[in-house]
Amino acid sequence: MLQAIEREYLPRTEYVSVPSRAIARQVLKDYPWCQVLTLYNVFPRALAASLVRPLDRVRSEPARLRLHWLGQTIGLGRGLRLAIEAVAPLRDRVELHLRGADWSPGFGEIRSLAERRGLRFVHHPLIDHDDLIASLGEFDIGLALEQPSSPSCALTVSNKLFSYLLGGLAIAATDTSGQREVLQHIPRAGFLFAPGSTAELTEGLARWIEDRHSLLAAQTASWEAAQEKFCWDIEQEKFLDRIEC
Repeated sequence: MLQAIEREYLPRTEYVSVPSRAIARQVLKDYPWCQVLTLYNVFPRALAASLVRPLDRVRSEPARLRLHWLGQTIGLGRGLRLAIEAVAPLRDRVELHLRGADWSPGFGEIRSLAERRGLRFVHHPLIDHDDLIASLGEFDIGLALEQPSSPSCALTVSNKLFSYLLGGLAIAATDTSGQREVLQHIPRAGFLFAPGSTAELTEGLARWIEDRHSLLAAQTASWEAAQEKFCWDIEQEKFLDRIEC
């Protein structure tokens, strides 16, 4: 049904916008005549106006790293099982914060798994995205746990990744086509780990626990990337140039 709709309507378009180059390649594979424009789902710098740069943020002691994950719902199939397994060995040195709705049937399973691993996570309700960016200054690391089992999630670059960058968080992200596409341009901002590899995620987080200078460097790289490249203030120029053609 989807392909029938695409064949009917795509030839009538002036252009098609997609949220990643990986998706653009897939569209062109199926419809090589299509005019494809990649527009990253980034946000204006103004949303981070109330934040100070990572170097100037005050951290309370004892210094436990605060990990942040964002999703519409907290449940299964979101990479959270892996995150809990990876964070559990570090539980005395980190805090896990999950922001999302708790109505999913899988929420109880996620909480039970955390309890069995001796890990408590802090649940935060959803808030307006404009307020979300301002809240990220309270955290240290953003978890982007997109799963390759979902082709759309594997190819896209999620909102959360760009939110973390604008908030000045270090990034721990699964190595999917979409997320690799962004982080390869800013390798100092974080690390990629193989989907399903708890060991790689644990190791990456442990390095930041032991080397806070490296963590601060990653946060600074995120902040600078969002200010200088991955923001709507800059990205909109591609859109404006295209519609003025």
